[in-house]
Formats: sequence, structure tokens, C-alpha cells
Amino acid sequence: FERWVFHTKDELPWPYWVTFQWLTTTFLWSQWLMQDLANIFVYLPRTVTVTGDETHVAFSLGYVVFGAILLVAIQGYIFATRGGQIQKIVQSKINTVDVRAATIVDLIYGIILFIFKEMSNVPMSTTWVFLGLLAGRELAIAYVAQLRAKNEAVKDVVGDAGRAFLGLIISIILAYAMPILGTGKLPSF
Repeated sequence: FERWVFHTKDELPWPYWVTFQWLTTTFLWSQWLMQDLANIFVYLPRTVTVTGDETHVAFSLGYVVFGAILLVAIQGYIFATRGGQIQKIVQSKINTVDVRAATIVDLIYGIILFIFKEMSNVPMSTTWVFLGLLAGRELAIAYVAQLRAKNEAVKDVVGDAGRAFLGLIISIILAYAMPILGTGKLPSF
């Protein structure tokens, strides 16, 4: 598929590709938001009621309103910066500005998030999944489709993983530091 996209990049794509991209992007965003909101709201205070076989979870209205306002603000920032830093990473990859390749990436990423959300109890990071998807794609483009140099692809993947690992280290430091700053005590896990 990537070879075909690469070799036909100067031709005008079939007009329905734009519609397909809108649909796959909508699907992806819905899965991404559900996954990330679940990851955020799981740490908020809540009331859990179990009646028979049903479990009901309720959050205070203040948390829900605050979460919604924060989400809209973050989304507004992402839109205002045209995708921000992550969009720069995406656009540095082969063929990702082509509507056909972007549609397939959106669809696959959305399906992966759907599977993790609906069929798995394993917590995951949408960022790591996305970087893994892009890394696998870039390596396949280099090693299978041979549309870019292998050492370039490896360097690109290692650079992305290095930045993500740095973000992970910062997140771990913050996870330990915030309770200390808030309570003056080390957290007990």
C-alpha cells in the first residue's frame, strides 16, 4: 500500500478518500478521548455503588465540569497549534501528509485503541501505542517497501523512543514529587 501511495503521490487521489479520512479520524478521536479520559478519571475521587451484578460509578459535578472545561481547552490548544509537536513528528514520516496513508494510519490506530479499551484489562498509554505504530510503519517502509534508507528509519525510531522515554522519566518524577509537595511525605505504594 505504501509503495502505491509513494508512487502515485503526484496524482489526485480518489475524492472519497477525504470522506474516509474524516470518518476514520472521527473514529480515532472518539477512541482516543475515551481511553485518555478513562486514564484521567480513574484517579479522581468517586462514589462506587454495587447493586447485584451492576457497578455504578459517580463523580461530583465539579470534577466533571472541570474535566470538560480542561478537555475543551486542551483540544482548543491542539487545534490552534495545528496538532502541536506530535503533528511535527507525524509529518516527518513517509507519506503521512497523503490523505490515503493518513486514513489508514488513523484507522489502524483507532482499531488498536478500541481493542485495548473494549477487550483488554491492561492499562496502556495512547502515546506509546501511537509511537509504536509509527515506528513499526517506518521500519516496514524501510525494510519491506524500501522507500527510505534503513539507517535513517532506525535513527528516526530511536529518536522518537528517546523523546518518549524522557517524557516517561519526567512523568515518574512528577508522580513521586506531587504527593511529596502536597503532603510533605513520601508516597506509599
